[in-house]
Amino acid sequence: MTFVFRHFSLRIKLLSVMLLFTLIIMLVLSVADSYYNWHKKCQELLLLQDRITLFFINSIENSVWSLDENATSHLVDGILGLKEVASVVIINNAGDIFIEKTKHLPTKPSVIESLFFRDYYHFSYLLYRPSNTEGTPTDQNIGQLNVNLDHQVIWHDFIAQIYYSILILLVLVISLFLILERSFYFLLTRPLEQLSKNVSETNINDSEPYLFPVHHIHSTDELGILTNKINTTLSRVFAMKKELYQRATIDQVTGLSNRSRLHSVIKNFEFEKLPKNANYTIVLIDLDNFKSVNELLGHDVGDDVLKIIGTRLKNGVGKLGCLFRLGGDEFVIIYKANISEQKVNKNILFLLENIPEEILVKKNICKFTMSIGISYMPRLTTHNQTVLKQCDIAMYESKKLGGNTYQVYEPFMEDSIKSYAEISELIHWALKHSKLQASYQVKVCAKTKKTIGYELLVRILDAQNKLVPPDKFIAVAEKTRQIIEIGRWVLEEGIKRFHNDFQARGIQSIAINVSLVQLLHDVNFTDYACSLLDQYNIPADVIELEITENFLIENSDLILTKLASLQSHGFSIALDDFGTGYSSLSCIQNLPINTLKIDRSFVSKLPSQYAIPLTIIALAKNLKLSIVAEGVETIEQSEWLERESCTSLQGYLYGKPVPFEQLNMKDNVDINK
Repeated sequence: MTFVFRHFSLRIKLLSVMLLFTLIIMLVLSVADSYYNWHKKCQELLLLQDRITLFFINSIENSVWSLDENATSHLVDGILGLKEVASVVIINNAGDIFIEKTKHLPTKPSVIESLFFRDYYHFSYLLYRPSNTEGTPTDQNIGQLNVNLDHQVIWHDFIAQIYYSILILLVLVISLFLILERSFYFLLTRPLEQLSKNVSETNINDSEPYLFPVHHIHSTDELGILTNKINTTLSRVFAMKKELYQRATIDQVTGLSNRSRLHSVIKNFEFEKLPKNANYTIVLIDLDNFKSVNELLGHDVGDDVLKIIGTRLKNGVGKLGCLFRLGGDEFVIIYKANISEQKVNKNILFLLENIPEEILVKKNICKFTMSIGISYMPRLTTHNQTVLKQCDIAMYESKKLGGNTYQVYEPFMEDSIKSYAEISELIHWALKHSKLQASYQVKVCAKTKKTIGYELLVRILDAQNKLVPPDKFIAVAEKTRQIIEIGRWVLEEGIKRFHNDFQARGIQSIAINVSLVQLLHDVNFTDYACSLLDQYNIPADVIELEITENFLIENSDLILTKLASLQSHGFSIALDDFGTGYSSLSCIQNLPINTLKIDRSFVSKLPSQYAIPLTIIALAKNLKLSIVAEGVETIEQSEWLERESCTSLQGYLYGKPVPFEQLNMKDNVDINK
């Protein structure tokens, strides 16, 4: 029963409860009314006896005493005239029937009739000598009057009264039920139905919730409280939805729209509505070498830098388009379709010139360049994933050009990416199968032309044992961080070679190139280098670590501590390719370096164009730094460098990079012979 009942609506349940309640009330009232009517009927029957006594007993006593049957008969007819009386019998004092009259043949009352009125169906009166007669005492018994009541009349009257009372109660109960039903409906059921309807019609996708009205009747009752709580809950749900949407579509670091929002915007492009030849310009921006900020200065500094860059980009783009943070150090700009390519290119050049300014964050100076890739929708593609891939390919081409420039996607660039993957796989294979090869280029004293050192340059042998030069794989190795494993191999190979061969021949030093990626991402680089010195028992000052100027200037504040640590352990630090990175004098003064290397691009123009090499030599002398000129290929260049007091020389004039087995191990090199 409970299982069935629980599937009914609240209204049916309430109606059922109210019906049961009213039926119980009706039953109780009916029982009470029946008892009342029974008691009332009993009182009426007692009054009937009193009436007979009052109106007939004295007259009957007189007629019976005088033996006047005719008068007695008339009196008995009077009693029988009462509807409740069925028969009357008068018995004299001898026990004989004096008079007996009846309305109809008597019947036996039912059990239920007897149950209610058994004590009232029969009653008797003793008849006494009238008081107005003489000769006998007044208490002399002269007979008995027996009255039998009509049980059918009594019962029918009683039942009729019961029916009438029940009818009245039924009307009252039905009226009560209807009043209660309407009251519950208007005060509870209908408001709940309306509330349920409102809740079911609530659209979670609406921007703001619809708050349900509260009638003034329910302003302080439970229904009003429930409605207000539902309104409060809805407000919280919509607030949480709004917050979740913000988290899902807004980057928490920069406050810009994120990758999810970017894809949503691109998916909703309606290309068919664009004017002819109109295109959305999709621009991918990557911050070069940003990862080093997080790794050296911490993510808090990195986040602050991203906020500043994001603000600069947003202000730089203005109303021309929308800015998104794709993730990491990548941002995306979508220029509006009504913006011409000329305006877009002009804005991109503005960003390249103005965004990469120095950023001061928590006493740290950070400077970046940006590599930018561009694609167009729908000219080149209509798919959101494809357009970002195209931008990424074009951006990679910008990185290969040195950064801080932009490239527009062209299909041929796919081949470059394929080549990138192939080279990365070749590096992996070479490391696994020990296919790295060390080549050595001699370095001589500018005055004596004696061999004083070598620079170790790494090569890769492919599956056909053909040499792959550094310019083919170094950039890829740095991007994939395979350079870390390569760099460790080169460092150990150089230290081991110096210990096994160069040290005994009086060679003063061996130069080993160190990538910025090694310094930034090989956390234990310094400890590893020192452990190799201990393993092969050679001093640190014979190992010269070469760092390129371009990488150094872009990240000077970030690797200063690492370089200072290496120098404090005795390693010599050389700044390679000097003069090509636009480094300032103040920057050079603060660097822990021992040697400046003049780039081959300046040496190749000697002796006719000597201004820059002369300035570099003068700078090195003032800073008490050694000077190495690389790329020396002619005697004239050698003589000029010697005359200007350059410390040492390196170039094809003295020897190309060759494997150790092909080295000319003479201590002196005389170019005049």
